[in-house]
Order: sequence, then C-alpha cells, then structure tokens
Amino acid sequence: MTTRAEELARQFSAANREFIATVDAVSEDDWQNLCPAENWTVGVTAHHVAYGYPLLMDVMQALTNGESRPITMEMIDDLNAEHARTFAGCTKAETLSCLRDDGAKAESAIRGLSDADLEATHDLPLLGSDPVTLEQFVRALFIGHHALHLPSIRSASPSASALHMR
Repeated sequence: MTTRAEELARQFSAANREFIATVDAVSEDDWQNLCPAENWTVGVTAHHVAYGYPLLMDVMQALTNGESRPITMEMIDDLNAEHARTFAGCTKAETLSCLRDDGAKAESAIRGLSDADLEATHDLPLLGSDPVTLEQFVRALFIGHHALHLPSIRSASPSASALHMR
C-alpha cells in the first residue's frame, strides 16, 4: 500500500522530471529569452524553481516542528526580486544540477512526512487566510510550482516548446 506521503513524493518527482526535461531542452540561445508571465529570463525562471526547494523544505520542517511561518506574498515578491538580480547570470548546468540534487532531497523530505504531519493545519498567509494542511502546502508549493512556470518557459523557448509537443 502506498502512503499519502509516498504518493505526494511520487507526484513531486514526476513534476520535477518533466521540469528538468523541459529545462534540458532549452537551447543556449533561448536561455536568455524573456518569460512573459514572470518577466524574467528562461534561466532565472528555471533557477527560481530549483532555488525554492531548500526554502520550501525549511518551511516544511519548521511546520512539522510546530513552528509558525507567517510568510506573505509581499515577502515572496521581495525574495523573488532579489533572486532575479542575484542569479541573472545562472547557467543551465548549475540550474539542472540544483533541480536534480535539491529535487532529490525534497522528494525524500516529502516521503518522510507522516499522515499526522500532512493533516496538521497551519496559518500560511501565502496560501490565503484560511488554515491549510501540510498536504495542501506540498501540493501547492512543491508540486504546483512546476506547473506554474512551465508554460512560460515553453512559450519563451521554441526548443523547449518543441519537446512538449512530442
């Protein structure tokens, strides 16, 4: 029998593999193209997803430890703007490495959650005014984050878009 955490880890892994395949298909010429939804380059957008894994794991661990994390969208916007400036020159190789390495760590962390962890509710202003379960957090911010940025990367990169059409 598959546990809920194992299923979430499997879903995250599948989403991460698809994201990695898309990023890997981005040509060097397309790496600096502007993603329309984010107004960041393809490289910064892809790196943004990878960069989020350790941050999300930190929040997830804090929540499982009973600590509060009153993260707001304004805080995320500030962090994202700083990330875009700091990693404007990120390379495809470094981004793929982060997606693979930190993605494997995130998958393991998700797999290690108990049903009680997943069912516990937390106040996370980032996800709205109502309390959310840790499972909702994982679905929205680990699994859903890929889907949020994939269309933009594909629209900015003909080479990545071609992979998606196959």
